[in-house]
Amino acid sequence: MLEARRKFTKEFKLTVVRDFTSGISAAELIHKYDIHSNLVYKWTQEYRLNLSGAFRSAVGNEQPASDGQRIAELEQMIGRLTMESRQRRD
Repeated sequence: MLEARRKFTKEFKLTVVRDFTSGISAAELIHKYDIHSNLVYKWTQEYRLNLSGAFRSAVGNEQPASDGQRIAELEQMIGRLTMESRQRRD
């Protein structure tokens, strides 16, 4: 009989990634959280590749950001960082 796929919240995934990047071994995390070893590496890679947008399509009605939304977010970030940089110079 097939088991239903487990769904993990964004917060849970971030907890696993933080634990792993803080030095806890994958083996310990697998045992602690009862997850498959591939998930530790997959979630860590996803987080490193997309810090602000990682795990958006996780549990619930959250939808992945479209390319346009992502571009807008990045443009806002660039604008904010530019303003902060100018303020520091003055």
